[in-house]
Amino acid sequence: MSKKIIFVLGAHRSGTSLITRAIQVLGADLGNNLMAAAPDNPTGFWEDMDAFKLNERILDSFDLTWDTPTALPLPTFDTRELRPFRGQAIELLARKTADTTTFALKDPRLCLLLPIWLEAAEKLRIQAQFLIVVRNPLDVAASLRRRDKFDLARGLVLWRNHNLLVLRTLLDRTEQPLIIDYTEFLAEPQGWMNRLGDFINGNKPIGELQIAITQFIEEFIDPALQHSASTHDELEQAAADKPEVVELYDRLRDFSASGWSRPKAKELIDGLDMVTIEADNYRRQRRYARETHQRAMEHHARILQQESQTVREHSLKELAETMSREMRQLAEQKDVQLEALRKHKDGELIALRDHKDRELGVLRSQIEDLAAKLLHQQEVTVQKEREINEYKNSNSWKVTAPIRWVSITLARAMDRMGLSGK
Repeated sequence: MSKKIIFVLGAHRSGTSLITRAIQVLGADLGNNLMAAAPDNPTGFWEDMDAFKLNERILDSFDLTWDTPTALPLPTFDTRELRPFRGQAIELLARKTADTTTFALKDPRLCLLLPIWLEAAEKLRIQAQFLIVVRNPLDVAASLRRRDKFDLARGLVLWRNHNLLVLRTLLDRTEQPLIIDYTEFLAEPQGWMNRLGDFINGNKPIGELQIAITQFIEEFIDPALQHSASTHDELEQAAADKPEVVELYDRLRDFSASGWSRPKAKELIDGLDMVTIEADNYRRQRRYARETHQRAMEHHARILQQESQTVREHSLKELAETMSREMRQLAEQKDVQLEALRKHKDGELIALRDHKDRELGVLRSQIEDLAAKLLHQQEVTVQKEREINEYKNSNSWKVTAPIRWVSITLARAMDRMGLSGK
């Protein structure tokens, strides 16, 4: 059974994601490893991640990126730089088409790398079909400005280069591409789904797919998602110094309305001053490289400043933690010293109290002894007084009273005469 691959082509932000989802509804297989939706494309990219990664590696081998300004076709697989990727592209397409007859591949990088993928498809004898999605270049540039901060001129140049590369590749092909005007698709989705169905399925009736088509239109066709809808006059003003942009856009819209014409496409390409265009691309490459380098230097400076600030903050934090730890240790040491001093003083107080208690005990014993002696003396005195009183009341005291009187009288007389022995 013959197989075919549909290449969905168009510059970034041209509406290729919506068209890829549309052809999936019509029966094309997109594979099972799709890029996840993102804020800049909330309804999904419908883009194979394996092909995306391989395209990135191929561009990187030429020191190119998706937004490098160039309209020069890349060399074929016979060049030294691309030779390692030949087998990878063939293996990827073989794997993706193994279980399907119609496989669709979408990635804006295909505009730069289409010859490589066409060679891989030819090696596998897979028929190629081409869908080219065209959107007003000024709307594409405005969308890139919102998403990637590009100036409008850079977006216009990117649109120009991508579409020029596609046309230059298709001039050497016999297949008839289908060119889709994105704005017209949003305005007339049912009519364009019918055209897509005829293109993909060979004019087979799509009646059985109508329910899925209606559901797709209700869920995915939202003019509000087209944040920019520039007029032709606005495009002419924005691209006044790039007339080839307007000329290329007008010719692609003609192809969308009336069908592909290889002679008209060749006439357009032959009429362009490719030397001037590529010289403009070269100047822009140098300028963008300087700007990228400047941004990288500024970013590096910000990182260094942040790291320096982080180091300072970390050092201050460490210093504060060290001081706090030392203060805690000092406080703990003081607490230990105070506790030891308190215990020492408590011991001294206890010893002093014991000493004073002993002295008080001795003094108390002495007082008790003196009290006992005093009591004994009082008792002796009372006894003596009692004995004296008893003696005075005795008969002998009374009998000897005259003798005591004579003795006392004689003693007093002798005192008066000075005859006493005193």
